Amino acid sequence: KDCPTLREFHVRCFPFTAGDPDDATGVALAGALKHNCMLQSFALTGGSFRNKAADAMAEALKTNVVLQSFQCEFGELVKETGVALGGALEENSALKSVDLAFRACAAEATTAFADAIKTNSKLKSLGLHLGACDAETGRALAEAIKKNTTLQSLRFSVSAGARPISDELGVAVAEALKENCSIQSVRMSMPLARVAVGLALADALKMNSTLRALTFYNDYAESGAVRRAVASALEQNAMVRSLIFFDDRSPSERDELPPPEERAIAAALARNRELHRTWYAISALRR
Repeated sequence: KDCPTLREFHVRCFPFTAGDPDDATGVALAGALKHNCMLQSFALTGGSFRNKAADAMAEALKTNVVLQSFQCEFGELVKETGVALGGALEENSALKSVDLAFRACAAEATTAFADAIKTNSKLKSLGLHLGACDAETGRALAEAIKKNTTLQSLRFSVSAGARPISDELGVAVAEALKENCSIQSVRMSMPLARVAVGLALADALKMNSTLRALTFYNDYAESGAVRRAVASALEQNAMVRSLIFFDDRSPSERDELPPPEERAIAAALARNRELHRTWYAISALRR
């Protein structure tokens, strides 16, 4: 609070030894953020603040006009608290990078975050990591991605949830990427989503000429259908520089394509001379 020279505050908690930081700690840190006029980067990871701390953080973000980067992890937030955080992001005109993780959050809260993304013209980098997510959130986030013209980096992950919801969510985000003309880097992790999301991302890759890096972690990322779709997209997209489709399944669980088709995929990659790195995207590269 009273340090005039501190520019960065980064702390990682270790719950297995000390437990999650309590709300009193979060409220105290938020109070310091509210009064510090020099700090430019704040990151507290490894813990899960709850509602009182999140409310205090929201108030701090509304008034802090110098902080440029904010990263924090939260537990299960009630609707009102999540909406307050979303409102703070909408009002803040200084933040350029935001990375938020939630163990659980009401749909109204995540929709509020999406609304903030839609209207915040300063934000360049966004990370949103959810323990669960519904279709309404996916639609709101997709609409925000379509409307935002300044965001350059998007990191989005859903660690759990019903598969149909994950599919709809991922497809909605992929469809939005077809229209967005500012995002250059996308990192998505949706292990429970099925092959439809990978196909939708491959389709977005065909049409998006701004995207330079795409990373997708998914249990079906190396399915035959996705590999064929990605190869086809690379025939048309000459701008992407980094493409990573990572499938966490064992090799025996992955699809095997006929050798001629594997060679055709490898040839498609070879023709894309702008692609500097391709890991795990096409199994032919590992043969």
